[in-house]
Parts: sequence; structure tokens; C-alpha cells
Amino acid sequence: MRKAIAGAIFVAVLLAGSAVAQPVGGGAGAGAGGSAGVGASVGAGVSAGGGAAVLDIARTEQLMAGFTDVLNTSTDRTSLLVALGMLRDAAWTPALPAARRLAVSQDDAEVRRAAVKLLGWHGEARDWELIMLGLYSDDEADVLAAIWAVEHYGDERGIGYLDDVAAQAGPVVAAAAKDSRARLEQFLEELAGPSARDLTVADVPRLRSEMISARLSGLDDAGAQAEALATTMRLVLRRAAAEDDP
Repeated sequence: MRKAIAGAIFVAVLLAGSAVAQPVGGGAGAGAGGSAGVGASVGAGVSAGGGAAVLDIARTEQLMAGFTDVLNTSTDRTSLLVALGMLRDAAWTPALPAARRLAVSQDDAEVRRAAVKLLGWHGEARDWELIMLGLYSDDEADVLAAIWAVEHYGDERGIGYLDDVAAQAGPVVAAAAKDSRARLEQFLEELAGPSARDLTVADVPRLRSEMISARLSGLDDAGAQAEALATTMRLVLRRAAAEDDP
């Protein structure tokens, strides 16, 4: 349900031509009427546009900057969760400082976990220890979020940590750690292989634009397309980071 709401809000923002400076719920007093308004706007926009949207780099970056503004200025829980969800796999570096702050100091546990996931997907070297902290939490949901983040951070050090969690945790967490370990190994194999070797950091803005456009395309395989593009960005950025700090 949250993914559907996030997608609807994102399209509404796009169609409105706004960079998102206000809480997505429509402000004080919006209530159910605000949500209905978003749905109506999305429906009308998709019908008018044929269900497809193609964003150029400049428009995509405007939207990313708008969602980053939400992280920096909003206290609305829904707004923060939507913004973190949209920025999570977008490789948008300006969002990292706000994500770090939210991961450490945000009172709402779900917002903290969403921030940790963002740092896991495209965080920098300095974010590794912050991501790892969640593995030692007494809260199962915190541990699961950290497992997800460790997997997507794409560092071989994560293998040992996930093995330790799987060996010591209860059945739910242990299963999640084992699954994440397997996916991390697969990503590391791709990282060492030929996939996307012809791409550089300079290609990331284009890849980001294509990923967001895929999300908005309405195609049956839109999710798979977006995920593949996001993974390609991870490959490019992790290789670049390794070259900068061998």
C-alpha cells in the first residue's frame, strides 16, 4: 500500500510541475479529501498522458532536489517516508546528510529505518558503521532494516556480518540474513564481472532519469526495469568508490 501511495504522490508532484516543498498530505486539514485529490490528479494525468512519462535529466534532478528539501524541512511522517522511498535508490548524493541525521536522531522508528536503507543503497564509506549499528539492535525491525542495508551496500565485509547474524538470531532474522547474504554474493560477482563496465559516474544522471521514467511508464515490467537500472547505478558507483579508495 505504501508503495502505491508513494507512486501516486510522485506522479501528482510531477504533473503539478512542483519540486515538492510542502508535506505531501496536502497540509493541515487535508485529511481524506487531500488523498482523494491526489488520486484524482494522478488519474487525470495518466489518462491525458497515455500512462507514460519520460523525464529528462534536469527534470529528474529538480524532483530529487524537491524530495531532499522534504527531508530537510518536513516534520510530517508520511512526507518523510515518501521522500526517503523515492530517494532511496536514486543515487542522489545531496540527500545523504539529511538521511544520516534522520537515521540517528529521528524519533519515528520507521523513518529511521527508511533512512538507514537509503544509506545502505547509495551511502558513502563513512556510512558503513552507521548501517552496521542496526545489526546489534534489540528491535527485530531495526535488525531487518540493517540486514537489507548491508546487503545493498555491496561490500564483501557484509558477508561475515550476515553470517554472524544468521548464526545467532531467531528464525525470522536468520532467514533474512541468509537470503541477503546470497543476494550480496550475487552482487559481488556482478561487481567483479563485465556487467556495465562501459559505464562511468558520468552516466549516473542519465541512468537515474531512465529509472524514474521507468517507474512512471505504467508498463507491466516497470518495476523490473527500474530495479535493473538502480542496480546498474550501484555497480558503477561501487566500482568508482573502490577506485578512489583501493
